[in-house]
Amino acid sequence: MDRTVIVQGKQFPIQYEHEGSYELMEFAPDGEEVRYIVSKADCRMGRDGRLYADQFEVDAEY
Repeated sequence: MDRTVIVQGKQFPIQYEHEGSYELMEFAPDGEEVRYIVSKADCRMGRDGRLYADQFEVDAEY
């Protein structure tokens, strides 16, 4: 399985997998990062075999 989730058309690598959620990270060129939490229940498998999600929660910004 591809270890990414596509949220609002943007692909994010799965950093950590928890029992009911995925933790995704976005890294900016200036070194800042944002951590997103996506519930596994909110994910769906696309025809291309990749995970898609419409809902997410911003967990932290650094």
